[in-house]
Amino acid sequence: MQDSKNSKDGKDGKDGKDGKVQIIVADKGFVFVGVVFDCDNGWVNISRCMNLRQWGTTKGLGELRDGPTDKTVADPWGLVTTEPIIRVDCTPGAWDDHLMQS
Repeated sequence: MQDSKNSKDGKDGKDGKDGKVQIIVADKGFVFVGVVFDCDNGWVNISRCMNLRQWGTTKGLGELRDGPTDKTVADPWGLVTTEPIIRVDCTPGAWDDHLMQS
């Protein structure tokens, strides 16, 4: 992970437009959900980012594409820049009330 100010593509995710809500699996086992914007270098900026500390699933990570479960624990992280290992598209609107407010 790196500081988001190092991204030079102009898609910083601060306006919350043109991004797509995705779950991102990153290095060291970090799992994030938020509004994702692609950077030119293959990395992503994630705005309204939440770190998924406990998935709370019975069917694996993909279960969260439809939103959190009652047992999901997520912590607000703000704007994160990272290299994605796995990307999971989320059902539109499923995370809207659960992401960090901008």
